[in-house]
Amino acid sequence: MSSLDPFFKPRGIAVIGASARPGSVGYVIVEQLKKRFKGAIYPVNPRYTEILGLKCYPTVEEVPDPVDLAVIAVRAEIVPQVMESVGKRGIRAAIIVSGGFAEIGPEGEERQRKVVEIAQRYGIRVIGPNCIGVLDNSSGVDTFFLPEDRLRRPVKGCISIVSQSGALLAMWIDWMAMKGMGLAKAVSYGNKVDVDDVDLIEYLAEDPDTKVILLYIEGLKPGRGRAFIDAVRKAIARGKPVVALKGGKTERGVRAAASHTAAIASGYEIYQAMFRQAGVIEAETMEELFDIAKALTMMPPARGRRLLIVTNAGGEGVLATDYATRYGLEVPILPKELREELRKVMPQHVIVDNPIDLTGDTDDERYRIALEAVLSRDVVDMAMVIAPPHPPAMTERVVEYIAEVYREFKLPILVVVTGGYIAEEYMRKFESVGLPTYPTPERAARAAAALAVFGEILRRYARR
Repeated sequence: MSSLDPFFKPRGIAVIGASARPGSVGYVIVEQLKKRFKGAIYPVNPRYTEILGLKCYPTVEEVPDPVDLAVIAVRAEIVPQVMESVGKRGIRAAIIVSGGFAEIGPEGEERQRKVVEIAQRYGIRVIGPNCIGVLDNSSGVDTFFLPEDRLRRPVKGCISIVSQSGALLAMWIDWMAMKGMGLAKAVSYGNKVDVDDVDLIEYLAEDPDTKVILLYIEGLKPGRGRAFIDAVRKAIARGKPVVALKGGKTERGVRAAASHTAAIASGYEIYQAMFRQAGVIEAETMEELFDIAKALTMMPPARGRRLLIVTNAGGEGVLATDYATRYGLEVPILPKELREELRKVMPQHVIVDNPIDLTGDTDDERYRIALEAVLSRDVVDMAMVIAPPHPPAMTERVVEYIAEVYREFKLPILVVVTGGYIAEEYMRKFESVGLPTYPTPERAARAAAALAVFGEILRRYARR
């Protein structure tokens, strides 16, 4: 059993600082656990005998078995005292959501030092302080103190997120819920006095629910660079990509990170080199992080960088070519015999090249014919299908046609649907049949490049 199992698969949870006051941190944590958690829940607060229909205990030392995890939501000044009680009770995992530690200066640093000393003395693993903790869609652990009417929880899925920032993580969770993206696990680790990004990547590498690991990182603990590389490699060896968004790339950003989570952020160039060595795929923006995650969860890695572009809009095909080239993909000219074959079955005005421009009078069938003709030959490694739904001859059948082509050839296909209200409807339809769909060619090109990069990373590992 991993020492991190109690954070994700506890038999029972003690919530220290539980409250009967709606809207308070201690109330929301109990409320969320009661909705989702499958094990025992023990509110702890000497002021109450019952909270939300659950018996409330005056001290954690009076909590019965089974209890494997303590969630600490009390004032920072009394956290060391609470940690002593947790240790005496024999609980060996604690999530400290309270702020007011090293991130606020010398007084907080001393308080944090005491917490670390107590944790080490009793052998308690700690997530936090200054965090929102853990959300696990399998076990139902949910220590996020943000109520569900303010922060929707995503459906169960295969993306796991490790974030140094609780606020960013909360925003991403809400966004995933809105977009219908599935979540396996999410962890905000704050000041990481004990459990850190390295520990969590190692754990998720072995987690059967996790297929893709997303990481927001401001700075590693000193001396953890080698361990970080090893943890990422462990995940990749199990076929799991690690996609990172780095905070604190500039001098001012580094300073902001220090005041945010007491992070020690080294020069960005050092992290770039470490990411390359480990095999981390780096995202430049929050949008990229999830665009890449979507492609990696829905499509296999690409076997190379050759991209086919099929479009009904010539300008979008040109932009897609530029973006693909910018992100290191190839848009190869199709072999002469293939172009001649396509000319025989396409209207004369269709541009048979790469991009293949089906033009604005296209119907659904042209997409199917073009994709089947090219993907049946070893001339490309993946395809970007640009399908704004404005041509009058196009119908919803185009969605199933493209899905059938993917199922037949198993080469990655990314779809672009540009436009407004109707485009939104078509995007949902494409994603419902398992095709990652984007609102612009640029975003699809970046995601396609990530599929190519992950394919290269896997092949590099296979040669070791």
